[in-house]
Amino acid sequence: MFIYHDFGTSVKEYEARGKKNDFPVINQCPHCKGRIRLHRHGFYWRNAIEEDQFRIPICRLKCPSCKQTLSILPTFLLAYFQYTVNVIFEKLESLMIKRKISGYHQLSLFYRKRFLNRLTQIEMFFRDDGFRGILPKNAKEKATKLLRMILALGKATFVRRSRGHFSYNFMAL
Repeated sequence: MFIYHDFGTSVKEYEARGKKNDFPVINQCPHCKGRIRLHRHGFYWRNAIEEDQFRIPICRLKCPSCKQTLSILPTFLLAYFQYTVNVIFEKLESLMIKRKISGYHQLSLFYRKRFLNRLTQIEMFFRDDGFRGILPKNAKEKATKLLRMILALGKATFVRRSRGHFSYNFMAL
């Protein structure tokens, strides 16, 4: 299991700080719901790709009660994706709003397909958040409108706040 945390830094700064990032203290286990401080359980390393490829540490915590582990992911990453949230949304914006394909053609189409498969869940996130407007019936127009709403809300904010609306993240199957 993982939780998102906004470290307020870029990927480059996060990588430079490494294990010295300001990791949050978690006082309730999301697994057993016990009100107990989770202990550091080491780090694992993963890639974060923007213009450059970064190798960054991800902090793991362990519940002393149920022995389950938890990872703290920065909001600029999505679980199971190497490209950062900025890259993913740049590709979606370029393809769906600007109508241009930037970079790898297949990667842009892959992100669009995943995004289109999650339109209902994304709409439900905004409905739960208080949006009462009318969305277009056409899937492409609806996707464009929802993408604009995500960009207006803020990418990191959307990733952090939408956690409960999707099984893993808004791009996972």
